[in-house]
Amino acid sequence: EKRARENSDGEEDSDEDGWEEEEQEASTLGDEFRTLGAFDLICTLGTGSLGHVSLARHKKTRALFALKAVSKADAVRLRQVDHVVSERRIQTAIDHPFVVHMPAHFQVWRLGFRV
Repeated sequence: EKRARENSDGEEDSDEDGWEEEEQEASTLGDEFRTLGAFDLICTLGTGSLGHVSLARHKKTRALFALKAVSKADAVRLRQVDHVVSERRIQTAIDHPFVVHMPAHFQVWRLGFRV
């Protein structure tokens, strides 16, 4: 299904830019980790050109996670969609001590989140 919205610049946002497949994939932590409401945000750990990373506590398990929020509009504007999608694929697939594992990811409207 193609969805389009008008963004704040009057341009059309479309889900045809590689983000739609992210919604289809399952989390290794389960569905209770796939909503922003499942976490209490504690503080910001860092910021970058596409978003920010926050320290978050999962409400149910009380476990601490780094929660990365990526602006989909900025990724498209800066032509970084392929890099963002590749980062997600690599971090979800690889189990190596030198690579941070990403056990869950989800989207809330214009933001992509990585746990």
